[in-house]
Amino acid sequence: MHRGSDWLIACAIGMVFATAMFGVAPLTYAQVVTTGSIAGIVTDAQGAFVPGATVVALHQPSGTTYEGVTQADGRFSIPGMRVGGPYKVTASLTGFGTEALGNVNVSLGTATDLEFKLRVAAIAEEVTVTGTFDPVFSSSHTGAATAIGRQDLATLPTISGRINDVARLSPQYGA
Repeated sequence: MHRGSDWLIACAIGMVFATAMFGVAPLTYAQVVTTGSIAGIVTDAQGAFVPGATVVALHQPSGTTYEGVTQADGRFSIPGMRVGGPYKVTASLTGFGTEALGNVNVSLGTATDLEFKLRVAAIAEEVTVTGTFDPVFSSSHTGAATAIGRQDLATLPTISGRINDVARLSPQYGA
């Protein structure tokens, strides 16, 4: 009987050892969360979603920036951010004014929810056109031309005395 009890004790110790090894092992592979995130929505003054807006979070003490872009439903998410703050978070899109939120703090393992309402930017553009008049280029001079009067015809030398000899002087002539 002594031998049987030794075997039972050895089995019990083996079971305890196996349970301890396999029960503790998964805990050593658990992930440790060391970051937080910012998430939220960007809308316009009427409450419509603003897709394609850029959201930038600046961690002011370190100067680190994180960036995200809003989806079709106006929502954005910036994961993997340094915990703490303060952050200055801005949302902007061409055609809209920029909105900024200050003193935003990021908590460990959670998302800080933000909401931005962008207003349509007033775009004012002034165009000044400056021109000068050049007498060489005017509406009375529309291209290459040759003007031959009666006096010129009487004094120009010709071989045959025909108009073709004089017409050859013009750049437009093509025979």
